[in-house]
Amino acid sequence: MLSVVRGRFVFAAAILVLLAVAAFFFFGRQWIAAYDEDHPVTFDCVISNAKASAVSTHSGRGVGSYTEQVDLHTSNCGHLVIRDGITSENSAAVASTFERGKRYRIILGEASLSLRAPLSVLGAVPEVRGWERG
Repeated sequence: MLSVVRGRFVFAAAILVLLAVAAFFFFGRQWIAAYDEDHPVTFDCVISNAKASAVSTHSGRGVGSYTEQVDLHTSNCGHLVIRDGITSENSAAVASTFERGKRYRIILGEASLSLRAPLSVLGAVPEVRGWERG
């Protein structure tokens, strides 16, 4: 009797975990973006490198698209990306505004920072919400 109850409990727990993971994949990005919007955090970051790039979301069947971005590598804030407002026409120009070795005041979202380590397993990088030369 006890093993049947334990088995049902384990099964129910496994289903809940799977549902939580599925919900995160479907809604996680929106939840994080909404929280980040209301909880900005400012850092002084020193730019090591800035370059224009594109991220592919193509599946094995060839369905998907490219997202233009600017990759920022910093000596003290890690790898960051700018996606908002970046197009194939302006990505190189935006990247060229960052000077190597110079300090910039960069605004990130609190949730993106708090979840940086677990999300990095999925290849996610915190998105810059704003910046200015500092």
